[in-house]
Amino acid sequence: MNRKQEANEAKKFYDICHKLLIKKAHDYAEDGDCFSNFRKISVACDIEVEKILLMFITLKIARIVELLKKGKTMVGESIQDSCVDIANYSCILSLYENEKSGGKHGKNF
Repeated sequence: MNRKQEANEAKKFYDICHKLLIKKAHDYAEDGDCFSNFRKISVACDIEVEKILLMFITLKIARIVELLKKGKTMVGESIQDSCVDIANYSCILSLYENEKSGGKHGKNF
């Protein structure tokens, strides 16, 4: 794969990530607070939101490890699906940290 192909494939990947992020936010979060579902879990389990997001990322990494070991798709989820989820949870964590710090510790996207 050359650099142009890589750039095109990366754009496709991030477009898929963005579409799924919007869909899942609509399905799981309250309209006024895109972090509401993670805040609820945080309160229920007495764990920081950041650790909740890291747990979801770690869960997806564990799934990829199993998929690689078994060389197949598990219950309809592929390695690519898990990669999209990891990218989205990473994005949510970055956005959460940026909001929490009032934009002082990161880029304002």
